[in-house]
Amino acid sequence: MVLGGEDYVGQTYAAWLNVAQSDPNRIDKSTGMTAARWPVALAAATRVGFSRSGDMGEAHFEIRLQRHAG
Repeated sequence: MVLGGEDYVGQTYAAWLNVAQSDPNRIDKSTGMTAARWPVALAAATRVGFSRSGDMGEAHFEIRLQRHAG
């Protein structure tokens, strides 16, 4: 597991979206460092998820974040 549990995955993805949609001069160092983990984790998940699937052409992952009650 590259990112850890589901809470950390959500935080990392949210940071990546924040960086992707914001002025680079307005991103703090912590958010930038967290966001930088997303492409690495996505590449690892893609390798593992599709490694036994053969040629899947244009297959991709879809990310859905859900808040848990509690």
